[in-house]
Amino acid sequence: MTTLMISAAEASGDHHASQLIQNNPSINFIGMGGTLSQQAGLTTLVNSNDLGAVGLAETFQKLYKNIQALNTLKQALKTNKNIQALIVIDCPEFNLRLAKYAHKKLGIKVIYIAPPQIWAWRKHRIHAIKKYIDHVVCLFPFEPKLYHQHNVNYSLAKNPSLIAMEKSPLFTYAPQSKVIALLPGSRSSEIKNHLEIMIQSILGNKKLNQHSILVIESDPCHKEYIQSITQSSPRTRYISRSSCHRIPISFALAASGTVCLELAICQIPFGVIYKTSPITTFLLKPFINVKYFSLPNIIMNKPILTELIKIPPSFQNLAKLIEKLNQESYQKKLITELKDLKKKLNNHDGTMGSILLHWLSKQPSL
Repeated sequence: MTTLMISAAEASGDHHASQLIQNNPSINFIGMGGTLSQQAGLTTLVNSNDLGAVGLAETFQKLYKNIQALNTLKQALKTNKNIQALIVIDCPEFNLRLAKYAHKKLGIKVIYIAPPQIWAWRKHRIHAIKKYIDHVVCLFPFEPKLYHQHNVNYSLAKNPSLIAMEKSPLFTYAPQSKVIALLPGSRSSEIKNHLEIMIQSILGNKKLNQHSILVIESDPCHKEYIQSITQSSPRTRYISRSSCHRIPISFALAASGTVCLELAICQIPFGVIYKTSPITTFLLKPFINVKYFSLPNIIMNKPILTELIKIPPSFQNLAKLIEKLNQESYQKKLITELKDLKKKLNNHDGTMGSILLHWLSKQPSL
């Protein structure tokens, strides 16, 4: 049986890893993952739930645990002679270090799924990718061109959000429903920054007096806080993401993130907001290389969605956005653009699982 090590340190990576494991029962997967990967059958060497998030800031906060996890995986790569390749998913701060060790010290082949977003920032990481990664599995249609330019082997996988929304869409477009969905973010800081201003801006629009507001949480840990906000308005109610399936809505407001791509695939008219402090905006601006922040705009390379990002969204700006989203002509125009986006996403080389199996079949040493 083929044995592969997998390293998935974050929630999105854990989801991707679980899909790979479920869809490839003939492969023995060992390594690092979270709840989903473990439920799918991962032989767990490191539980990523114990690490928390592993971004740059969080790496400093949880330095000891991260070093322990890295050393555990390195030791397994060194001593377990059955491991035939390493799969790293997302989380470049951690995974590029592990990939370097596997490739440079041990000569183990490395495949990177959901690679670093070098198209957005920290472009210098392309040099580490060229040195230590044997094959990159891209998830967005604008990424292959970049890797082609740098002579990196790559494939374009069917985006997991597309697969998920085709199987079980969160929403359906129904303007007559008079329901507005709010998706304020996945982190507590995002929800606190976005939710109240979203709700107040809608309640302040007299044209929407007959509309109800649906607030969707991405993680049950935020339930108590969200309910403390929604209970103050009889027109506003809370629902968990796990309960969302083909809910009819008129339009939506969302914080920038993966959920924007999910809404776009469902072809829901929506706007994007993301509130940051002026100092954060000032510090990050020199390092960011994209014109847009939401994935649909980046994929289409034009502003099909309105983004209130660069400055903290004011009531006035948000009110104008809501007014626009409530217009039938704008909704129809936006849905046409979202259909084109979905066509772009459907141009791919196969699923992550099929790409992995094809790559493995081409490795003579495996």
